Amino acid sequence: MANYSVRYDGSANKATSEDGDKTVAAECMSVATFNGESFLAGDNIYFWSNGGDYKVLITVPSSGSVGNHIELIFDANVVLDGEDTRKVIGTAQNYLTFTGNGCEIKDQDNYGFWCRSVADPGPGKGITIDGFVVHDGGYQGICIWDYSDVIVRNCNIYRDGWNALQIGSVQAKGSSQPKYENILIENNWLHDCGHGGLDVHNQESDSVTSRPLEDVTIRYNLITVLETPDSSYDRTAIYVFDQNTGSQGGYIKDVYIYGNVCYRCPSGGIGVSWATQGVVITGSVIVNNTCAFCGQTELGAGITSETSGGIIKNNICFMNNANDSQQYEIFVDDGGNDQNTVDYNCVYNPDHTYLYADTYDVYTHAEYQSERSQQLNGINVDPLFSDADNDDFTLAAGSPCIGAGENLGSPYNIILHPSSTWPDGVVTADQNDY
Repeated sequence: MANYSVRYDGSANKATSEDGDKTVAAECMSVATFNGESFLAGDNIYFWSNGGDYKVLITVPSSGSVGNHIELIFDANVVLDGEDTRKVIGTAQNYLTFTGNGCEIKDQDNYGFWCRSVADPGPGKGITIDGFVVHDGGYQGICIWDYSDVIVRNCNIYRDGWNALQIGSVQAKGSSQPKYENILIENNWLHDCGHGGLDVHNQESDSVTSRPLEDVTIRYNLITVLETPDSSYDRTAIYVFDQNTGSQGGYIKDVYIYGNVCYRCPSGGIGVSWATQGVVITGSVIVNNTCAFCGQTELGAGITSETSGGIIKNNICFMNNANDSQQYEIFVDDGGNDQNTVDYNCVYNPDHTYLYADTYDVYTHAEYQSERSQQLNGINVDPLFSDADNDDFTLAAGSPCIGAGENLGSPYNIILHPSSTWPDGVVTADQNDY
């Protein structure tokens, strides 16, 4: 294992700190030729500021190994200025960890992070991105395609032109499609981005079966106020979907979405769905989330699930979907077969008659209980947030939601992970009692 240090001005050395011995030419590298360097599993590459901004594309041409990643570690004062680059950090390699410590990526033409595996048959494996502030880019703040074993945590992404965060499978590899799995997105703050908060998706264009997508966990994220002048793009806070345009549908299995707060997102709060026919979705769990004021300008419920065998519990859906012709807070499409469990949710919107949709039918709260035997322990009352108009979604004293939920046990019994780094001053919902 070796430790490298890099400075914004191109000076660098093989050392454990920014002031190591720079007299051995063979152990030096410059940022400008960084793309040509090779590294070994377990190497650490430290990036230091020294008073200037990085204005070059940083790529990693080498892969680590399972349990022994190559790690790029950025000092908190580092600024990666993408004004002159299409993307700021890019790679096609495997088993890499990027540790930001709050460093800043800004003004990139397209992507803050662009990670796309070229592994055949794929997918690539092992990308971890932790602790970056990414803002004011042209496309996605963080974009990761064709990888399994992905972690994105503790990032603040805002004012990017497209999604704040996108993780997708888009690379067809013939008739054999290995699993695309083990995705963890946690403790991120995503706001003011153009085309949505975060999405995880399959998107194949060949006449092959989409790569199976399994084991996706999205938890403890705060997502809010996604705005764009172009309403043709989906602007859902959290969206997991399959968009296979070939002749065969794919499948999505085991999606866990919990402890998130989504508010003022124009296309809806949380969605797990197929974007094309023939996709099979099973086993999604959507619990302990708050969705408020979502779908206010476009179609979109607080929660949408086109899943067989799904669970929707302990959520608060408040004043979502302002469209008069499609009034619902929770939308479930399982072919009318009652294959989902919807219960213990607080659903409230006094402006709408119908609060639920199941396939092609809509229901009041009482009808949903009596005709579909759903929400039997759910409540249709104002949750009494502390100050919803000013985006304070903590539960006020006397809230009917306190103690009204089902104890789902670990890991669903807290909303905010103890290691969360959501910014100070951002008020989040407290559902420990719901």
